[in-house]
Amino acid sequence: MIAATKKIKRECYLFCVRSTLLTLPLLRTASLKIQRNHLGLGQCAKLGLHVLFESPHRKGLFSVGKSVEIGSNAYIDYSGGFHVGDSVTISSDVRIFTHNHDIHSRGDWRTRQPIFTSLKIGDGAWIGANSIILPGVNNIGSGSVIGAGSVVTRDVPDDDIVAGNPAKSVGKR
Repeated sequence: MIAATKKIKRECYLFCVRSTLLTLPLLRTASLKIQRNHLGLGQCAKLGLHVLFESPHRKGLFSVGKSVEIGSNAYIDYSGGFHVGDSVTISSDVRIFTHNHDIHSRGDWRTRQPIFTSLKIGDGAWIGANSIILPGVNNIGSGSVIGAGSVVTRDVPDDDIVAGNPAKSVGKR
């Protein structure tokens, strides 16, 4: 019975994220309430349309600080763990991945256990639109900025500005 209730809640959440019907102003408030309830987010988080939080392989740890903004069409995989500090902005169309598969071993990679990486995003960080954070990144430092369209493959220090594919330091704040 509990598993069925969880499945119903998950389906309601996915419907709210994917449905264009719920973008109508009158229904948008109800959609946000369902999403916040499913994710355990407080009123302090501002979510854009069609933001999807997913843990496809296991239930990862998940926490979001105060005054966090997440733009429309963002996809966040929290299988490995996802922790966001206060006053963080994750812009539209950002993709964040916290798991990967071992592709170097022979045989069917789908039958092996995924490799999980916990990601911490520090206070005041800003992730630009269309950026991708790949598995293996453990930390995006406090006050750091990731330029739009960047592909982040390694940790970003505090107050660093990175951009490009792969993302490299282009300055300090």
